[in-house]
Amino acid sequence: MDLRILKTKKNIKTTFLKLRQKYPLEKIKVITLCQQALINKSTFYRYYTDIYDLSNQMQQEIIDDIGKNFSKTKKSFTNIDDFIEELSQLKLKNPNIKILFNGQEERFIALAQKKVEQLYLNKEMEEKAKISITFLLGGLLFAYRGVIDQTYSESEFRKIASKAVKTFSDFIRE
Repeated sequence: MDLRILKTKKNIKTTFLKLRQKYPLEKIKVITLCQQALINKSTFYRYYTDIYDLSNQMQQEIIDDIGKNFSKTKKSFTNIDDFIEELSQLKLKNPNIKILFNGQEERFIALAQKKVEQLYLNKEMEEKAKISITFLLGGLLFAYRGVIDQTYSESEFRKIASKAVKTFSDFIRE
């Protein structure tokens, strides 16, 4: 991709993040973003249909990144420590999660759960395993939201999540 395009998109995204830290998504106007990014509106519209499209694309980049990170670990719950480590590292690897999903936490959980389920669930699994893994992933991601917004401590989350995964792993093997 052309270096000018990369720089322009980076500028737009950086400016958007600054605005998003201050304002809810629905209060951010394209004209304001363009003025602060020092670009024309036509430049913005060359890459994005509106402010929501920009936000959605940036959110999807984070979700795709989550998928890449989780796909590096084993695609089963046999490697529990790697799974919990990846979940714990989400905030560090994606510092903009809190900003981009502010007010849209349920969207984050739904997108992240769908992405992780694609990696961990397969057609050959027994129904009991599929239901258990879906239940566990939903719970872990929902609880992880508390780590992102600093309601829960990272260390306590890791301890409890590790115990939950071990318990569910044992249950699935029964």
